[in-house]
Amino acid sequence: MLRCLLHLKRNAVELEETQSGEAVETPGLFAWWLDGVFSLKSRVGELSEEAYSREATELVEYFDELIQWNDPNERNQAFVERLSKARKHIVPILEHPELPATNNLGERQIRPLVVHRKLSAGNKTEKGAKTTAALASLAATCHQQAIPFANVAYCLLTGQAGQPVRFWVPEPDPDPAPS
Repeated sequence: MLRCLLHLKRNAVELEETQSGEAVETPGLFAWWLDGVFSLKSRVGELSEEAYSREATELVEYFDELIQWNDPNERNQAFVERLSKARKHIVPILEHPELPATNNLGERQIRPLVVHRKLSAGNKTEKGAKTTAALASLAATCHQQAIPFANVAYCLLTGQAGQPVRFWVPEPDPDPAPS
């Protein structure tokens, strides 16, 4: 599971805003580091693999130095320890250019479900919550695959239990073999 770096940036900025004096340094440096990560991720298509790898390696090395600090401020030290524990969920985002730095897409995709559940009381029971989640996941997959959800629902409702369901109609053969 990866960490959304935008959420970590908000945490760092909030921590920085509630500190004073030298205590603002640690969260400020982490927020600055994240700006570098976001900048690198925004340039993925423009950089060669070698250039991306070089910059990513530098950012990982800086992050590793940051999480080794012993900050005298108790809140900052707790933040650094949290980052250290989350390292395995943060560094892969840099090591793999195809991975997103945020979970914005996922959050946008589940937002309608959250609103629906609140309006329909679909999460009042465990069964309702599971059903709502399954249908929402199926609907999102249909949307991403450009398959009409109504077709899928029809196939599920009219198919035989335990049998695979085909959600698409095969394209007709443009040049059928002569009979």
